[in-house]
Amino acid sequence: MSFEFDPDSFHNDQTSDINIKVVGVGSFGSSSLNYMIEKKIAKVTCITVHSDPQALKESKAPVKVLVGNQFMNENDSKKNLSIGSWKRFSIGDDDRQNIAKQLQGADMIIYSGPRFLDSGLRC
Repeated sequence: MSFEFDPDSFHNDQTSDINIKVVGVGSFGSSSLNYMIEKKIAKVTCITVHSDPQALKESKAPVKVLVGNQFMNENDSKKNLSIGSWKRFSIGDDDRQNIAKQLQGADMIIYSGPRFLDSGLRC
């Protein structure tokens, strides 16, 4: 099942004062935002959150948040065997505060990204 997004659905009198922020987390979320931006959806603030600086650079979103610069030490990752080598970073308080700062003033927040024990949960 597929559908086409109608960018004009955001252009009417009822939505003129609504502050909508769309947050794309990780590669999947960033791809979703890029699609929305290509479709020229107006009156929506797009924010991408990623742990990869190169991926942030390639994102078309005007607001970009780098997270995960606080790497776990080797002992912490060895204690928790479910943490793979690619997951050995953590979202710190500074990251959380930066994300919260970007979301301030939103009437509606739309999330696009991973669902379970990936970066979406940590954010």
